[in-house]
Amino acid sequence: MDHPAIPTQPVGPVMIDIGATHGAVVVRAPGLAGREIEISPKETPQRRQHVAVLPRALPAGPVHAAVFASLPAGPYLLWDPAGGPPRPVLVRASTVTDLDW
Repeated sequence: MDHPAIPTQPVGPVMIDIGATHGAVVVRAPGLAGREIEISPKETPQRRQHVAVLPRALPAGPVHAAVFASLPAGPYLLWDPAGGPPRPVLVRASTVTDLDW
């Protein structure tokens, strides 16, 4: 299955869906531009989902980031695309968690 080309220019805004049971995670990762980062619930690491690290347009200039726009609240693992150990992250309801890679 072919994937669409990953953008190299800043992309538009991302719609997040957070609330009483869901939060979001933004991972700033300039060194991973164009790559994908995976996340999984801590208790079920085989249930991974992935998003690309894309240039995001901000007033101060573009920032390369991955955006997991809606995740059920709870503990998660971020998986290193280079094969390093996973990084824990806690997703809180009604909150956007902001991380640097």
